[in-house]
Amino acid sequence: MKFINSKFILPLGFGGLGRLMSNQAALMLQYGVNAILPILLVPHVVHSIGLHEFGLLSIALSFANYGALVVNYGFKLSAPPKIVQAPSLREQSEVVRATLYARLLLAILMLLVIGASVSFLSLIGSAVSPPQVIMLVSLPIATCFNMSWYLQALEKFGWIALASVVAVALALAIGFGLLDPSNPHASLWAALALSAGPVLSGLLTGAIGLRTLVTRTGTLGWHPPWTELKAGWPFFVSQLLAGLYGASGVIIVGLIAGTSAAGSYSAMERVSTALANGCLLVHTAAYPQLSAHFQNDRRKYIRHLILVLVVYWLGAATISLGAIIFWPDVQNYVFGQISPENGRILASALLLIVLMIFGTIYTGYLAIAGRTKELLPLTLKLLILSLIVGVPSVWLWGAAGWFMTLSLSHIVVGVIGWREWRRAFTKRALKAP
Repeated sequence: MKFINSKFILPLGFGGLGRLMSNQAALMLQYGVNAILPILLVPHVVHSIGLHEFGLLSIALSFANYGALVVNYGFKLSAPPKIVQAPSLREQSEVVRATLYARLLLAILMLLVIGASVSFLSLIGSAVSPPQVIMLVSLPIATCFNMSWYLQALEKFGWIALASVVAVALALAIGFGLLDPSNPHASLWAALALSAGPVLSGLLTGAIGLRTLVTRTGTLGWHPPWTELKAGWPFFVSQLLAGLYGASGVIIVGLIAGTSAAGSYSAMERVSTALANGCLLVHTAAYPQLSAHFQNDRRKYIRHLILVLVVYWLGAATISLGAIIFWPDVQNYVFGQISPENGRILASALLLIVLMIFGTIYTGYLAIAGRTKELLPLTLKLLILSLIVGVPSVWLWGAAGWFMTLSLSHIVVGVIGWREWRRAFTKRALKAP
């Protein structure tokens, strides 16, 4: 532990720390309202329509995640550093406009693919229900218009939080005001409640982002998307491969363990991801400064990175302790029942929350270090490892097996990141590039 020296942690610098805490406060507000959807709304939906019906919606949502991955195309990682590091406002606006038109192009493509797929399934007698169609199209549309990546690069986190408050209010109004278990169309209202938040948040952040862009540059204008498509390609391939063992968890659990097990997995995954994302907000808040410090002062970059790790693990430890204290109540709340299987799912999800920081930090490090070509081989190795371990794990332990497999992937990334961490503390590495 000799390379973790207190002089690298303190003093961080009151200006940098103050900005980080200010950004963190706005993001915590955003998280606080967004977490209501999975933490409050998902259990309510499960209790209203049952694990089987929720499993069907979750499987459709899993396919929709692939569409969202295509539309997002890794821009959330590739665009912000380029915006922060751009030497002029003109070059900043070119990155933003190219990213906007690239997303629009990809969204149109995905909607055409979804429409063709739904039509084909109807022709062969496997019709997709209206609630499932809503789930399929909502995420690609929401991702297309969402400009939180641009607002984050400008550190306008307050506007993102405001959009989240309005979006969540609408989703809760639909879920708790219109979703009635006795209604024969309960699944339709459940789909609307689950999709309303992301769609409205995307539209609102898009409107705010476009207004900000026009205010700063005087025009929206056109810019060819090809440069940003090329820049985002390594992240896209990496995230798409990651989605094969991340977003596909519901599908694999459903195929091996049944639709109800898929519903249990999805319910726990949505809740645990919301809690983990709350902890990961510290990295999101620090990302613009991490990008700048990596270019200008590696010592400040390392101090920020240590602070991110400490804050994240404090949050994860608090979540885990609370779940242990209220173990039966948490199971009953999320799944509607207490069982040894649900206990295994909960325990494996808590382990994943503790380890999720490794993947986020290492991916962000490769992005700002300009080493995006390393993402593809790393993700491919993790995909192969996850499929080899994941399928038999689900066969033996059900939904908990897939959570454990995801945890293993983050452990592998953590080991790789630790080696990079040690090299970062050499005198040569600490020199400005």
